Amino acid sequence: MLLSGSRRLSDLAFLVVAGLERHVGRQHLERPAADVQMLVDGDLSLLARLMGTGQPGLRWRCWQNRHCLVVPRNWSRLPGFRDAVLDCPLPVALRASGGSAVTHGPHILNISLCWLAMAADGVGIQQGYARLTGPILATLADMGVAADLSRVAGAHCDGHCNLVHDGRKLAGTAGLIRPAGGMRGLLLHASLTLASLDGDLDIIMGFERRMGRVADYRPDAHVSLSAALRGDTLSALPAPAERRDRADRGTARHG
Repeated sequence: MLLSGSRRLSDLAFLVVAGLERHVGRQHLERPAADVQMLVDGDLSLLARLMGTGQPGLRWRCWQNRHCLVVPRNWSRLPGFRDAVLDCPLPVALRASGGSAVTHGPHILNISLCWLAMAADGVGIQQGYARLTGPILATLADMGVAADLSRVAGAHCDGHCNLVHDGRKLAGTAGLIRPAGGMRGLLLHASLTLASLDGDLDIIMGFERRMGRVADYRPDAHVSLSAALRGDTLSALPAPAERRDRADRGTARHG
């Protein structure tokens, strides 16, 4: 791992967010809070606020959580869920979108997009994924990390819109659509792995197996951003305070 410690992870998260700003406009990085569910629910709150305006538009959210396990909300109605939660060494939070179990934590950067569109425009989940992943892929490219979208055999929470570097999963995505009269609200989110954390995959597999699911995931099917970056790229970064000052004075803003 090229990065170690919370300070270095925080610096890398800020670097990604600052890079993303060049493509989507000014962003604020939300830091971990005491209530893991509150931060997960922040996506739905943002979507509700956007839908409440009744005006088509986009809202981005960049955030991190405390170390926890996050699973689809509909799992809470399945047999074995209560016992799986009791056996899990991490707090368990529920999300509205689908997929399977993932971990959050300071080593993960979550990037969410809420999009309110006219229903007549026919915007669907695939267009939503494209709108979410395009700026992230561009940001990674700016950092010298080539990535594309595909499935990865042996990866946890695998999907066709994984962000993939060198054949390994760098970030997963999930989403949902909520109709509202003549409008359609989309929520898309990506979880970008800044650094691998030993034990995460075992916790995911243990929880899913406790739920009666087949969970045989391979560590080598995953990669972190810190592993994808070159050491000289990281050492050349300006100090965090200097980067923040630059961002305040010169961040390009786009709609």
